Amino acid sequence: MGKFTLPILALLVAGVSAGVVSPTTRCGGVGTPLQLRISDCEGRCTFVAGKPYDCEEDFMPSSAAPSLSLRMDVCLDMGLCYTIFEVVLANSSVQPGFTYTAKYQVVPNDILRGETVRIQAFIYQTANFRIETCLEIEATIS
Repeated sequence: MGKFTLPILALLVAGVSAGVVSPTTRCGGVGTPLQLRISDCEGRCTFVAGKPYDCEEDFMPSSAAPSLSLRMDVCLDMGLCYTIFEVVLANSSVQPGFTYTAKYQVVPNDILRGETVRIQAFIYQTANFRIETCLEIEATIS
């Protein structure tokens, strides 16, 4: 099996350690999520508002797609979820049976300071909106 990297929003900054996030919850999708890594985070994450965090998600898609998109949602205690951003991933053609790494960056907003939120990352096929993976983590914003 091969491994490919999808350069998405930002490359990892040299010298920043990306730790494995745990626990993660699968929130949908027909592909296989493998691992989520976030800079300056190991285990459960506490994010500093305004600080950029580099994310890497390893996954195996369920089927071929000429293009993938990424949507990031934040969900509050009241059950309300808001889309933070949604973007088509450049050069994101995929084939089943291979491992790919999606790289992107998030910056927690200071309006969420002091809150514990659920963050959901959806990777989906751009043409038909078929969700390949959705991973959810719980994080505190300081």
